[in-house]
Amino acid sequence: MIVESWDGFKWWIDEREESDDRLVLSKGELSVLKTLYGLARGSEVFADVGAHVGYYAVRMARCYKRVHAFEPNPMSVEKLKRNLELNGITNATVHPYALGDREEVRTLHLAGASSSFHAPPVSPHAHRGAVEVLVKRMDDVLERADAVKIDVEGWEERVIEGMRNIIERWRPALVVEHHEFRGYRVGTFERIRGSLKSAGYVPIPLTGAHVLYYHRSKPVELIEYPVYLAWVNHCVANIERGLPWYYGLPRTWWWGMSFVDFVQELGEHVAEEPEWIELIIAGKVNTP
Repeated sequence: MIVESWDGFKWWIDEREESDDRLVLSKGELSVLKTLYGLARGSEVFADVGAHVGYYAVRMARCYKRVHAFEPNPMSVEKLKRNLELNGITNATVHPYALGDREEVRTLHLAGASSSFHAPPVSPHAHRGAVEVLVKRMDDVLERADAVKIDVEGWEERVIEGMRNIIERWRPALVVEHHEFRGYRVGTFERIRGSLKSAGYVPIPLTGAHVLYYHRSKPVELIEYPVYLAWVNHCVANIERGLPWYYGLPRTWWWGMSFVDFVQELGEHVAEEPEWIELIIAGKVNTP
């Protein structure tokens, strides 16, 4: 059936099978969504790597000039195309293959939105078999990318290695979902963080799993919201470590506030006081 989401988009939902189609109706990654909307200002090309059925590709097509959606699961590809068509989107290209660091054919273990090259997939969904899929390098199929979302179930390091030319030339903003929390023993988080730092990027934590990697040369006004999230994450990390929530904050206007009140007020100060952004960009804050 066709269902309208909270933000006015239309989606084809298959209720006749065990399906995770309804993920497109969720606000479960609202921080990531709002970050990508903000990055769209002045950007042209959005690449959705691990597009599933179009949660991001459909929405970003309304604010980026071009969208490239990469999805190797053949069942998801058909739903992705249908969702783009339902919303009258003509500026998106569907690439029915995976991205990595070399061109090859690999076995994809099917598990809906959690389909993975790692076996067995760590997923709340039943394993639905496997299929051989083509893998390409982003550098070989795209000339440009300004913002890239990567959600590939433990394959994120390979995707980044296959787009080094685009990174060097265009310095795109990268929103990466790191999958160590899912139990994949791939150890990629520190390697990705280190290699992108060496390329001029600063890591800005959005959620427990999602990190925005933003190049220091890019306009800071586009990342006020992600910086706000980074400071909230900083305070949460303080609490988890047994420190006062305000440990390491740059200013004193918040003195006497509760953490809840601080979160309510912080967004306005990030926009008005450059130090909040400058400390993050300079890497002088030990963000988690």
